Amino acid sequence: MDISQSDTKSYNKATQLIPESSSPEAEVPGTSGKEPVKFDPDDEYYNMSGEKIMLIFNQINFDKNCFYGDEPPDEREGTTEDAKVMEALFEDLGFKVAVHTDKTYSVIEEIIIKLCQDDHTGTSCLAIVIMTHGHRNGVLCARDTSYYLADIIGFFEKGHISLVHKPKLFFIQACRGDMTDSGKMTYHDGFAKKPLHVPTHVDFLIARATVEDYRAWRQLYGSWFIKELCEVIRARHRSMDLLQMLTLVTPPTKVAYKYKTYTLPDSPELHEKKATPETTFTLTKLLKF
Repeated sequence: MDISQSDTKSYNKATQLIPESSSPEAEVPGTSGKEPVKFDPDDEYYNMSGEKIMLIFNQINFDKNCFYGDEPPDEREGTTEDAKVMEALFEDLGFKVAVHTDKTYSVIEEIIIKLCQDDHTGTSCLAIVIMTHGHRNGVLCARDTSYYLADIIGFFEKGHISLVHKPKLFFIQACRGDMTDSGKMTYHDGFAKKPLHVPTHVDFLIARATVEDYRAWRQLYGSWFIKELCEVIRARHRSMDLLQMLTLVTPPTKVAYKYKTYTLPDSPELHEKKATPETTFTLTKLLKF
């Protein structure tokens, strides 16, 4: 049986670094020259006829440096499988996918800022996947330092005007604290022509592998959350919208009931622990891939 591992590390501060000079690493898929994606506020579903972009930030290894010291976060075994299944799934769904592995924060920031400053008139949807160690209050780990998820989201909120009305999806495989969930045993019986004034924080969705303060879990074949997320979307995307599918990632046969950790004999205190994915959103329409 595979030994379970968590995506946590006790670094609860985050720093801002000056972006490195522009480099090939910062290149992201573009939509220049594409037909504009029409928006109608009365439509029930997002218009997904344009380009769809996904960036995957997969952190496997972490540096020994002045920030992490001599004990950087552990290597994230199994995360390569997560990146592969996410890339394959979303390419099949028509997304242009770029995978970035073991990047420093300054490179991550540069890539995200470039994406947010681009003209996305011809874009229908943008998705960001971050697979790394994490901690409370939205702290995530790059190769060299930690940073806040809120800062990444802020780049989108302050980005090009063409990002307005476009769904911006975030899938986060990372711990959100050190707590573990032992679970409980239960029994059961067998668009407009006039200007439209919109808030800054709409059209976001953030799907996380666990709730605040708790650990997220991986095994050698990948993480519980990413594995089940990809299986549900692949099986149900033709008949369900995204929120319906995310709901199905949690219940029986999926993450909440199907999985528990196996950490014997090395870590008995982490044995038979559970996890619950959590989604928050400000979407204004239904989204179908």
